[in-house]
Amino acid sequence: FGYCDQLSDISSLGEGLKNMAALQQLTLMFEHCGRLTNISPLCLGLKRLIALRHLTLSFSECNQLADVSLLGEGLKHLVAVQQLTLKLEHCSGRTEISSLGEGLKELVALRQLALTFSSCPWTADLSSLGQGLRKLVALQQVTLTFEHCDRSIDIFSLCRGLTKLVALQQLTLTFEVCNMLREISPLCLALKTLVALQQLTLTFRTCHWLTDLPLLGQGLKELVALQQLTLHISDCPITDVSLWGQGLQQLVALQQLTLTLEHCGRLTEISPLCLGL
Repeated sequence: FGYCDQLSDISSLGEGLKNMAALQQLTLMFEHCGRLTNISPLCLGLKRLIALRHLTLSFSECNQLADVSLLGEGLKHLVAVQQLTLKLEHCSGRTEISSLGEGLKELVALRQLALTFSSCPWTADLSSLGQGLRKLVALQQVTLTFEHCDRSIDIFSLCRGLTKLVALQQLTLTFEVCNMLREISPLCLALKTLVALQQLTLTFRTCHWLTDLPLLGQGLKELVALQQLTLHISDCPITDVSLWGQGLQQLVALQQLTLTLEHCGRLTEISPLCLGL
């Protein structure tokens, strides 16, 4: 539903979904639906899709969307779902997502999870999301994207959830133009627990107050099973990469390394990093 700027009522869609109990794959994308304020009817329809294996929901530029309170209620009944993708992009309404974590923790069959939050005003409290992640111990692939989050990001709760994902093989984390992100030490601690991880991609772009990026090295050195590592650092105040070099030295299984440092005007010395190569 792209550029349906007069669309405000999707109750009929929710009613239709209730009759599709055998459905295994569903993709719904709402883009630039400026009058869409309530997706509760859709969430009620989702509850009936007990055979669903793959679900993609995208809400982009739905800037009046202020009620997703039933999203978690709809998700928690989808106990057969193995792959979930959810995008909330530029939904500037005062959206409340605590129910999302409540719903996630019931998806015990989930293997792949991708969440995108862009220009959303509620990232300061991700405790419910973190608690939901802690229950998904069968997860193998996780992608979390935060873009243009002009409020603080509750990275502690988020990373606390990641520490329980002992079966995780692939992790992608992106923080882009998150100027209130001030520390990643919780992430470094979480990485130490992900001993089964084989692929890791970390992107930090235009995070002007993030000063402890060097600590990444301490988390990296525990990832003895890691085969593919991608680090994208751009326009961040990084000055020291010596710990990165120490961390890279321990990655004995590493087969592919991509390291990008752009617009890091304070970085003057990279020889400690090269010692790890």
